[in-house]
Amino acid sequence: MRLISLRRMKARKVQGQALAALQVLKVIEADAQPSDLCTRREYARWLVSGSGVLSRNSVSKVYPAMYIENVTELAFDDITPEDPDFSSIQGLAEAGLISSKLSNKDLLNDDLGPFYFSPESPLSRQDLVSWKMALEKRQLPEGDKKILYQISGFIDIDKINPDAWPAVVADMSAGEQGIIALAFGCTRLFQPNKPVTKAQVAVALATGEAFDLVNEELARIEAESMAEKAVSAHNALVAEVEKDVNASFEKELLIEKEKIDAVEKMAEEALHELERLKAEREAENMALMKDRAAIDSEMEALSRLRCEVEEQLESLMNNKVEISYEKEAINKLRKETEDESQEVVRLQHELEVERKALSMARITYSRICSVRLLMFVHLHKNLHLSDLTWICTYLLNL
Repeated sequence: MRLISLRRMKARKVQGQALAALQVLKVIEADAQPSDLCTRREYARWLVSGSGVLSRNSVSKVYPAMYIENVTELAFDDITPEDPDFSSIQGLAEAGLISSKLSNKDLLNDDLGPFYFSPESPLSRQDLVSWKMALEKRQLPEGDKKILYQISGFIDIDKINPDAWPAVVADMSAGEQGIIALAFGCTRLFQPNKPVTKAQVAVALATGEAFDLVNEELARIEAESMAEKAVSAHNALVAEVEKDVNASFEKELLIEKEKIDAVEKMAEEALHELERLKAEREAENMALMKDRAAIDSEMEALSRLRCEVEEQLESLMNNKVEISYEKEAINKLRKETEDESQEVVRLQHELEVERKALSMARITYSRICSVRLLMFVHLHKNLHLSDLTWICTYLLNL
């Protein structure tokens, strides 16, 4: 059991190396994973591309088919010219390497019905061997059930398609360099319809004529790997030396760093002190600015008050002048009033004198009139009473 396990590990390593080499040679895509199942489409594509890259003999190369309308006869009903792998699948069919409508066409009966390639179906062990052997061997050996059993010892020969017997016989004849030995190891069950992985397909593609080229690529990869390991070892040694140098350097650097930290600490303390002094100075400046603002405010208030006082003083001076003018006017009016009063008194005195004189004159005149009346009456004794009344009234009005 342990021997079988070691063989399996060795087989997996060989398969992985073959896959890596074919990926470097651009036969298999770089994103292909060893454990993924391979489809019939992928194997057909890789067979054609591998024959172009890995075959040094032009006779062993399969050329991709070119579709010519109304000329090219389709090999499969499910592979049209629009299929991305049409050229590879059609090329294998036209080369007669895989079974198709072209290879199975009956000259007596052209109507064979639909023939499908099933490109997305998993690739079977049987097709893996038969397609590769058809490409490698221009003439496959004859093989029957007895010969196949003698060479392979498979106990499930009845499950193998008889058309694949010659290919299996040819591969088993290669011994340890055959596809079955490298891909499936020691086995008595061929399991012809079992799907194969991409790593097993890589081993199959690397056998035969491609073996030398793949081995050269593997040797180059191995050399690169060894070179990388040597570089890694050298880098490790350099890293170790650098580590020792860095350790010594880091020790000295640590001492210098401590000194720098001390200086930075002192600088930081000085900076803090400077910031404190700066803050105090700013506070003092703010206080001075506030005091100055207060003084400016008081000065402005005093200035306004001074202006108001000056305005009031000017108003008082104006009022004083007006009062002086009014006082002079009043004095003048008073003097005029006094003069007028004196004139009024004088006039009143004169009026009183005149009144008294008039009164005396009236009295005198009345007396004269009375005398005249008496004289008139005396002269005119025959006057009527009404005439006498009129005369008296006239005299009274004088």
